[in-house]
Amino acid sequence: MEDHVLLKLECRGEVRLVEMEVTMEKIQAKFFELFGTEVALKFTMDGDDDEIAIKTDEELKLAQRFGGKPLKIVGKPECAGDVFRWASKSLANHSVEATPKDIAKLMDVLKLKQRRLVKFGLAPRQALKNYEDYDLADDDRDDDD
Repeated sequence: MEDHVLLKLECRGEVRLVEMEVTMEKIQAKFFELFGTEVALKFTMDGDDDEIAIKTDEELKLAQRFGGKPLKIVGKPECAGDVFRWASKSLANHSVEATPKDIAKLMDVLKLKQRRLVKFGLAPRQALKNYEDYDLADDDRDDDD
């Protein structure tokens, strides 16, 4: 693949223009950095409205060849997820290494609820198991209530 390629990255209606080395791992990391979420990657070919999934570096190469210039990659947020996995990735962005299992153990020892990870920006609200019932106004409660 080329060293650096101009890309349009879109997530939740917001579009960002970036120039970067193109690999699946780097694009996923850039989406997480820019939009704070893990995404499933898709693109469309010129003159075609079908959204085509990109899951491998080989598919990414094909997208580069047939997806137009600059290549527009749309990230579809993965809403559900493990709050501890999200927190682990967020901490890694700040050079703090902690596995999801380590974070779960620490939260248990400190007797803190998972919603604290959301409150402090380490995980999106959707990562909570019952995020529909999650009320942001409850964030100010202490965990021992």
